[in-house]
Amino acid sequence: AFVTLLHGNEPSGLIALFKWLKSGLKPAVNVVCIVASVSAASLEPSFSHRVFARQRDLNRCFKEPFDDEPGYLAAEILETLKRYKPESLIDMHNTSGSGPSFAVAIYEDPQHDALTELFTKRLIVTHLRLGALMEVTEYLCPTVTIECGGRLDESAHQIAWEGLNRYFRLESVLAGQESQESLEVLTNPVRLELKDDCRLRYGEKLSEESDLCLLPS
Repeated sequence: AFVTLLHGNEPSGLIALFKWLKSGLKPAVNVVCIVASVSAASLEPSFSHRVFARQRDLNRCFKEPFDDEPGYLAAEILETLKRYKPESLIDMHNTSGSGPSFAVAIYEDPQHDALTELFTKRLIVTHLRLGALMEVTEYLCPTVTIECGGRLDESAHQIAWEGLNRYFRLESVLAGQESQESLEVLTNPVRLELKDDCRLRYGEKLSEESDLCLLPS
């Protein structure tokens, strides 16, 4: 299975899927493809809104209660995956800013490593539980979230296309392919949350007008 556009401003997965559909290529096995936040992505300007106005983040809605519009959609996505019982699931995203590609999973084993290496050489294993898709589909099949890179980066669109092409054309995606590069695994990253009154700025150094400064690089 392949899920993309859970966030309406993260287009690389949709761009790659559209390119695949136009290519005339045939996947090695049956593939279930789910394009999620169409309404949010369609808001003008296109692919600029993460969620539809005043709604919850869809990728925080995959645990009950499913009692609002994003919850209904999350429940429908889960029911679709249960019905088709895929052997694996890739959930494709972009990061908000420019950056390297990486994968995220809640487990690290040879199956998750093999899925990761179809797209990138970095895997983050997280213990955080936020209500994301990958947290609740693991009981169905090995699930990996792929962050292709910045949503406006052509390199991210290329990573998405190349990885999707490998994912669709291999008969066995859970068997690792021989690689010259080892997978970099980072475990349990720290999540930083700012208080509402925190003054944040970008720049070379902290100023009196800010509490926290993010360096340009």
